[in-house]
Amino acid sequence: IKNPGTFATIATQLTLGQDRFLMIYSVGLTLQNHYSLEPLILLEFKPWISTQVSGHIRFQTSGNLTPKEFQRGLQQLRLGLTKSDSAYGIALQADQFNNAQLQLFNFGIYYSYQFT
Repeated sequence: IKNPGTFATIATQLTLGQDRFLMIYSVGLTLQNHYSLEPLILLEFKPWISTQVSGHIRFQTSGNLTPKEFQRGLQQLRLGLTKSDSAYGIALQADQFNNAQLQLFNFGIYYSYQFT
């Protein structure tokens, strides 16, 4: 979510992946009244548990940094199972604002279905 007004973002991304592993690193620079650096790292691993079921481990972290402060940080962790077109599991999200003065934590379950 961006502040209201005019802004420009310059970003680059590196993606490495195989059948069961994915890594994404992205970094962007947003220019508005000042600049902020916005890095993102995503790691995903899907190990086979059986011939029809695979595990799903996904970790994602991103931040918003300015020269004066750590404006926001976000971490997400998902642990679950995938069978054919369905995925389900548990998830944790941690969110920090204003140099981590305000911290929020969420825990829940997820379900997704891949329409083909």
